[in-house]
Amino acid sequence: MVTRLTHGPPIVLIDYRASRAGAVADELLRGFSGYLQTYAYGGYNGTAARVDVTPVGCWAHARRKFDVAAKSASGPGARAQAQKALGFIRQLYAIERLIKGQSPEEKKAYRDQHSRPVLGQFRQWIDETLILAEVREGVLKTAYTYVINQWPKLLVYLEDGRLHIDNNHAERFNRPIAQDRKQWLFAQSEVGVHATAAWYSVIATAKANGWEPYHYLKELFTQLPQYLQDGKPLDDLMPWLMPKPAEVGGWG
Repeated sequence: MVTRLTHGPPIVLIDYRASRAGAVADELLRGFSGYLQTYAYGGYNGTAARVDVTPVGCWAHARRKFDVAAKSASGPGARAQAQKALGFIRQLYAIERLIKGQSPEEKKAYRDQHSRPVLGQFRQWIDETLILAEVREGVLKTAYTYVINQWPKLLVYLEDGRLHIDNNHAERFNRPIAQDRKQWLFAQSEVGVHATAAWYSVIATAKANGWEPYHYLKELFTQLPQYLQDGKPLDDLMPWLMPKPAEVGGWG
Protein backbone atom coordinates (compact mmCIF):
# COMPACT_ATOMS: atom_id res chain seq x y z
CA MET A 1 0.00 0.00 0.00
CA VAL A 2 1.15 3.54 -0.80
CA THR A 3 -0.21 6.45 1.24
CA ARG A 4 -0.26 10.04 -0.02
CA LEU A 5 -1.39 12.97 2.13
CA THR A 6 -2.01 16.50 0.92
CA HIS A 7 -1.95 19.71 2.92
CA GLY A 8 -5.03 21.83 3.68
CA PRO A 9 -7.62 20.48 3.33
CA PRO A 10 -6.05 17.12 4.14
CA ILE A 11 -6.82 14.40 1.61
CA VAL A 12 -5.49 10.88 2.19
CA LEU A 13 -5.13 8.65 -0.86
CA ILE A 14 -4.22 5.02 -0.29
CA ASP A 15 -3.36 2.88 -3.31
CA TYR A 16 -2.35 -0.72 -3.77
CA ARG A 17 0.56 -1.63 -5.99
CA ALA A 18 2.33 -4.98 -6.16
CA SER A 19 5.75 -3.31 -6.39
CA ARG A 20 7.64 -0.49 -4.67
CA ALA A 21 9.71 0.27 -7.78
CA GLY A 22 10.41 3.83 -8.79
CA ALA A 23 8.01 3.51 -11.71
CA VAL A 24 5.15 3.15 -9.21
CA ALA A 25 6.04 6.43 -7.50
CA ASP A 26 6.40 8.11 -10.89
CA GLU A 27 2.93 6.89 -11.87
CA LEU A 28 1.20 7.90 -8.64
CA LEU A 29 2.89 11.31 -8.55
CA ARG A 30 2.58 12.14 -12.24
CA GLY A 31 1.55 15.78 -12.59
CA PHE A 32 2.47 16.60 -9.00
CA SER A 33 4.59 19.63 -8.22
CA GLY A 34 5.64 21.14 -4.92
CA TYR A 35 7.09 19.78 -1.70
CA LEU A 36 7.37 15.99 -1.44
CA GLN A 37 8.14 14.57 2.00
CA THR A 38 9.39 10.99 2.11
CA TYR A 39 11.66 8.83 4.25
CA ALA A 40 14.55 8.57 1.75
CA TYR A 41 13.35 5.38 0.07
CA GLY A 42 15.16 5.13 -3.26
CA GLY A 43 11.96 4.52 -5.20
CA TYR A 44 11.12 8.21 -4.88
CA ASN A 45 14.44 9.45 -6.24
CA GLY A 46 13.23 9.84 -9.80
CA THR A 47 10.24 11.95 -8.83
CA ALA A 48 12.23 13.93 -6.24
CA ALA A 49 14.82 14.83 -8.89
CA ARG A 50 12.28 16.69 -11.03
CA VAL A 51 12.76 20.45 -11.20
CA ASP A 52 9.16 21.09 -10.07
CA VAL A 53 9.50 18.91 -6.95
CA THR A 54 11.27 19.88 -3.73
CA PRO A 55 12.13 16.83 -1.58
CA VAL A 56 11.64 17.21 2.19
CA GLY A 57 13.43 14.99 4.68
CA CYS A 58 11.98 13.16 7.67
CA TRP A 59 13.51 13.77 11.09
CA ALA A 60 11.59 10.86 12.60
CA HIS A 61 13.65 8.42 10.54
CA ALA A 62 16.87 10.16 11.56
CA ARG A 63 15.80 9.97 15.19
CA ARG A 64 15.00 6.26 14.93
CA LYS A 65 18.45 5.48 13.60
CA PHE A 66 20.17 7.25 16.49
CA ASP A 67 17.72 5.63 18.90
CA VAL A 68 18.80 2.21 17.62
CA ALA A 69 22.45 3.20 18.08
CA ALA A 70 21.81 4.50 21.61
CA LYS A 71 20.32 1.15 22.58
CA SER A 72 22.44 -1.34 20.68
CA ALA A 73 25.84 0.18 19.85
CA SER A 74 28.59 -2.03 21.26
CA GLY A 75 30.65 0.58 23.13
CA PRO A 76 29.70 3.19 25.74
CA GLY A 77 31.37 5.91 23.68
CA ALA A 78 29.22 5.12 20.66
CA ARG A 79 26.07 5.01 22.78
CA ALA A 80 26.99 8.37 24.33
CA GLN A 81 27.41 9.90 20.87
CA ALA A 82 23.99 8.60 19.85
CA GLN A 83 22.44 10.08 23.00
CA LYS A 84 24.09 13.42 22.26
CA ALA A 85 22.58 13.40 18.76
CA LEU A 86 19.18 12.50 20.19
CA GLY A 87 19.47 15.50 22.50
CA PHE A 88 19.68 17.85 19.52
CA ILE A 89 16.76 16.13 17.81
CA ARG A 90 14.65 16.31 20.98
CA GLN A 91 15.20 20.07 21.01
CA LEU A 92 13.79 20.27 17.48
CA TYR A 93 10.71 18.29 18.46
CA ALA A 94 10.21 20.37 21.61
CA ILE A 95 10.03 23.44 19.38
CA GLU A 96 7.44 21.73 17.18
CA ARG A 97 5.26 21.05 20.21
CA LEU A 98 5.45 24.72 21.19
CA ILE A 99 4.30 25.97 17.79
CA LYS A 100 1.56 23.40 17.25
CA GLY A 101 -1.62 25.19 16.21
CA GLN A 102 0.12 28.38 15.12
CA SER A 103 -0.21 29.82 11.62
CA PRO A 104 2.31 28.78 8.94
CA GLU A 105 3.83 32.27 9.07
CA GLU A 106 4.26 32.08 12.85
CA LYS A 107 5.75 28.59 12.61
CA LYS A 108 8.30 29.65 10.02
CA ALA A 109 9.35 32.69 12.04
CA TYR A 110 9.73 30.66 15.25
CA ARG A 111 11.69 27.92 13.49
CA ASP A 112 14.02 30.50 11.95
CA GLN A 113 14.70 31.95 15.38
CA HIS A 114 14.93 28.72 17.39
CA SER A 115 15.21 25.57 15.22
CA ARG A 116 17.77 26.90 12.76
CA PRO A 117 20.40 27.59 15.47
CA VAL A 118 19.89 24.10 16.94
CA LEU A 119 20.39 22.59 13.51
CA GLY A 120 23.55 24.62 13.03
CA GLN A 121 24.92 23.41 16.36
CA PHE A 122 23.95 19.83 15.54
CA ARG A 123 25.72 19.87 12.19
CA GLN A 124 28.82 21.51 13.67
CA TRP A 125 28.93 18.83 16.39
CA ILE A 126 28.57 16.05 13.79
CA ASP A 127 31.40 17.45 11.66
CA GLU A 128 33.70 17.92 14.65
CA THR A 129 32.89 14.46 16.00
CA LEU A 130 33.65 12.78 12.70
CA ILE A 131 36.96 14.68 12.39
CA LEU A 132 38.12 13.78 15.90
CA ALA A 133 37.13 10.13 15.84
CA GLU A 134 36.72 7.53 13.13
CA VAL A 135 33.24 6.08 13.54
CA ARG A 136 33.43 2.34 12.97
CA GLU A 137 30.39 1.23 14.93
CA GLY A 138 27.87 -0.11 12.41
CA VAL A 139 24.55 1.22 13.72
CA LEU A 140 26.04 4.58 14.71
CA LYS A 141 27.78 4.96 11.36
CA THR A 142 24.45 4.21 9.67
CA ALA A 143 22.79 7.00 11.65
CA TYR A 144 25.52 9.54 10.83
CA THR A 145 25.50 8.56 7.17
CA TYR A 146 21.73 8.96 6.95
CA VAL A 147 21.75 12.44 8.48
CA ILE A 148 24.72 13.68 6.42
CA ASN A 149 23.31 12.36 3.15
CA GLN A 150 19.85 13.74 3.92
CA TRP A 151 21.00 17.02 5.48
CA PRO A 152 19.84 19.42 2.72
CA LYS A 153 16.42 17.73 2.68
CA LEU A 154 16.22 17.71 6.47
CA LEU A 155 16.52 21.51 6.45
CA VAL A 156 13.74 22.13 3.93
CA TYR A 157 10.96 22.09 6.52
CA LEU A 158 12.33 25.46 7.70
CA GLU A 159 11.35 27.05 4.38
CA ASP A 160 7.59 26.88 4.79
CA GLY A 161 5.47 26.81 7.93
CA ARG A 162 3.03 24.41 6.27
CA LEU A 163 5.68 21.70 6.25
CA HIS A 164 6.11 19.12 8.99
CA ILE A 165 9.33 18.08 10.69
CA ASP A 166 8.59 14.47 9.69
CA ASN A 167 6.04 12.43 7.78
CA ASN A 168 4.54 10.73 10.84
CA HIS A 169 1.30 12.60 10.13
CA ALA A 170 0.99 10.48 6.97
CA GLU A 171 2.38 7.25 8.40
CA ARG A 172 -0.23 7.13 11.17
CA PHE A 173 -2.81 6.35 8.50
CA ASN A 174 -0.83 3.21 7.63
CA ARG A 175 -1.32 1.68 11.09
CA PRO A 176 -4.87 0.39 10.49
CA ILE A 177 -3.64 -1.16 7.25
CA ALA A 178 -0.83 -2.97 9.07
CA GLN A 179 -3.21 -4.11 11.80
CA ASP A 180 -5.64 -5.54 9.24
CA ARG A 181 -2.97 -7.32 7.20
CA LYS A 182 -3.85 -10.81 8.45
CA GLN A 183 -7.40 -10.34 7.19
CA TRP A 184 -6.06 -10.02 3.65
CA LEU A 185 -4.25 -13.34 3.55
CA PHE A 186 -6.98 -14.96 1.52
CA ALA A 187 -7.93 -12.02 -0.69
CA GLN A 188 -9.17 -13.44 -3.97
CA SER A 189 -8.21 -10.67 -6.39
CA GLU A 190 -6.40 -7.38 -6.85
CA VAL A 191 -9.78 -5.80 -7.59
CA GLY A 192 -10.80 -6.47 -4.00
CA VAL A 193 -7.57 -5.00 -2.67
CA HIS A 194 -8.05 -1.85 -4.75
CA ALA A 195 -11.61 -1.55 -3.40
CA THR A 196 -10.27 -1.92 0.13
CA ALA A 197 -7.70 0.80 -0.54
CA ALA A 198 -10.48 3.10 -1.74
CA TRP A 199 -12.42 2.52 1.48
CA TYR A 200 -9.33 3.21 3.54
CA SER A 201 -8.89 6.46 1.61
CA VAL A 202 -12.43 7.62 2.42
CA ILE A 203 -12.14 6.71 6.10
CA ALA A 204 -8.65 8.18 6.51
CA THR A 205 -9.65 11.43 4.81
CA ALA A 206 -12.66 11.70 7.11
CA LYS A 207 -10.38 11.23 10.12
CA ALA A 208 -7.89 13.78 8.80
CA ASN A 209 -10.70 16.33 8.62
CA GLY A 210 -11.85 15.72 12.17
CA TRP A 211 -14.69 13.28 11.54
CA GLU A 212 -15.33 10.08 13.45
CA PRO A 213 -15.59 7.65 10.50
CA TYR A 214 -18.96 6.14 11.47
CA HIS A 215 -20.62 9.57 11.65
CA TYR A 216 -19.13 10.68 8.34
CA LEU A 217 -20.25 7.55 6.51
CA LYS A 218 -23.71 7.84 8.07
CA GLU A 219 -24.03 11.44 6.86
CA LEU A 220 -22.59 10.56 3.46
CA PHE A 221 -24.98 7.68 2.76
CA THR A 222 -27.93 9.64 4.15
CA GLN A 223 -27.36 12.58 1.84
CA LEU A 224 -25.85 10.89 -1.22
CA PRO A 225 -29.11 9.52 -2.75
CA GLN A 226 -30.72 12.98 -2.67
CA TYR A 227 -27.61 14.56 -4.17
CA LEU A 228 -27.64 12.04 -7.01
CA GLN A 229 -31.36 12.52 -7.59
CA ASP A 230 -31.09 16.32 -7.67
CA GLY A 231 -27.85 16.39 -9.64
CA LYS A 232 -26.07 18.39 -6.95
CA PRO A 233 -22.27 18.61 -7.03
CA LEU A 234 -20.80 15.74 -5.01
CA ASP A 235 -17.93 17.98 -3.93
CA ASP A 236 -20.22 19.26 -1.19
CA LEU A 237 -20.08 15.81 0.42
CA MET A 238 -16.32 15.85 0.84
CA PRO A 239 -15.41 15.61 4.54
CA TRP A 240 -13.72 19.03 4.57
CA LEU A 241 -16.87 20.70 3.16
CA MET A 242 -19.72 18.74 4.73
CA PRO A 243 -20.85 20.46 7.95
CA LYS A 244 -20.88 18.27 11.03
CA PRO A 245 -24.19 17.94 12.89
CA ALA A 246 -23.99 19.48 16.36
CA GLU A 247 -24.16 16.09 18.09
CA VAL A 248 -21.34 14.57 16.06
CA GLY A 249 -17.96 14.29 17.74
CA GLY A 250 -14.57 14.47 16.09
CA TRP A 251 -11.67 12.10 15.74
CA GLY A 252 -8.59 12.79 17.84
